[in-house]
Amino acid sequence: MEGVNLRVYLEGRHSNIPVKGIEYSTIMCFIIFSLLLVPYSPDFYNYVKYFKLESVEHDLLLHLEPLFYIMVFINKKIFSGNPYVIYTICIVTIAICCYKFVKKYSVNFTLSFMVLFFLFYPNLSVIQIRQGLATVIFLWAIEDIVYRRKIKYLLKISLATLFHYSSFVLIPFYILNPRKIGKKRYLLLPLIGIVTGSFVDLNLLRKLAIYLPIFLRYKVLSYIQLKEVYGSEISVNRINLLNVLSLTQLFVYYLLLSICLVRKKFIFRSEYTVLFLKLLGYSLFFWFAFA
Repeated sequence: MEGVNLRVYLEGRHSNIPVKGIEYSTIMCFIIFSLLLVPYSPDFYNYVKYFKLESVEHDLLLHLEPLFYIMVFINKKIFSGNPYVIYTICIVTIAICCYKFVKKYSVNFTLSFMVLFFLFYPNLSVIQIRQGLATVIFLWAIEDIVYRRKIKYLLKISLATLFHYSSFVLIPFYILNPRKIGKKRYLLLPLIGIVTGSFVDLNLLRKLAIYLPIFLRYKVLSYIQLKEVYGSEISVNRINLLNVLSLTQLFVYYLLLSICLVRKKFIFRSEYTVLFLKLLGYSLFFWFAFA
């Protein structure tokens, strides 16, 4: 009997080898492709400017988060400020973490992997690399919401905030109930975001920014200034609310909520699904309300 079990175990491991090889090869292709895209990133030359700085100033620390600045400092001392060193570290780290967390949280690895790497990974690894690092730390913290580990969650979000100050707003998500969802309330969430967005203007954002911590206030006021000075002349200010990504998210969101409404006793196969569905709803709300 032990011999049979050992044989089944070895056959199972052997059958996984081609699958693992395909997965690792795909990730490597994404990494190489992302590295080739680095010079075409809208933020590349802004980062190059930071990589060449001799010293840090107070205003710069408000704009460039502490842990990322430490990476810049080490890169300058060891690799003479070569921008590809930091980009390579970030791209590889984000790719490996995304793969790990898709494996951990998803019940359909192939579909989740394709969605994540085609829709999100290029942006997080090539353009918004600080946000990408903060995002994978938040993915790491998801399990702490599900298993109600408050201290670990706060520590991880604090770490994410040191890579991207906007991660500070993730703290309240700990109070979300990961077990059940108020379906009718969440059906209205994106619609409430659209209505809210019709009342939000730059003057209101400027007034709200006063109540934010200084590092978030600086970020908000900087973006307001960009909008006022350059208008739609620069790409960062040309935002299409109903783009391919947001429409895809809306479709998936309402599809899952509709299933929940039609089948009232519907049980998700993953303990993380309800939480991810709620997070998707709130992300759509904030996108339509404040983009």
